[in-house]
Amino acid sequence: MVHDGGAAREHSVYTWLRRWAILCAHISCLLLTFATCYVAFGSRSGAGLFIWHPLLMSLAFSFFMTEAVLVFSPDASSLPGSPRPRRTCFHWLLQTFVVACSLGGLVVIILHKEHQERPHFTTYHSWFGLAVVICTLLQAFCGPLVLYPKLLSQHFSLARLKVYHATFGLACYVLASTTLALGLNSNWARAQFPAFVRYCFITCPIICALVVTNQVTNGYLMRKRMQM
Repeated sequence: MVHDGGAAREHSVYTWLRRWAILCAHISCLLLTFATCYVAFGSRSGAGLFIWHPLLMSLAFSFFMTEAVLVFSPDASSLPGSPRPRRTCFHWLLQTFVVACSLGGLVVIILHKEHQERPHFTTYHSWFGLAVVICTLLQAFCGPLVLYPKLLSQHFSLARLKVYHATFGLACYVLASTTLALGLNSNWARAQFPAFVRYCFITCPIICALVVTNQVTNGYLMRKRMQM
């Protein structure tokens, strides 16, 4: 009985910590997006075309993509108590916003560089950003296969497709978080935020990446692998 009580307390502490971690991820993704919006519409730089690039990309990969994943969290979902089909629809809706905003942000930065007559893809941030957009598009095209697995050969079970989708999506999310962190070290970010504030914002995508990685690997992939 003592052993069972200790195990119950340990499980309770772990659940409490996990819920607080997911809550921190919700706050972090919203904080970074809000800060970018504030700079976009509250400073002189908001008059230029370039500002739409960090604005759209933060919306896409800091807010929409994070919430699209966390909606499936059993502890701190943005749709608590909702059935799985409703969460799935909300997930795809948010991912549609991710695709739209990321493509818009890519077009904006290309037009800005062309207008300034500056070379493209000269930093790690730019190359990582291009890879993220490509991975996002591939993930979006593969998503319908999870909803309609009969489109593929019968050799691929639905559980296997979901594992592939979640694994590739996790890799895409970690890549997106890395790109956001690199963007916060850019010349634009250095000019907009004091060093201490900028370093605090850099922790936002890191926190979200850690929480999402834990949710997908421990809470989803392990369960789906058992069904394969």
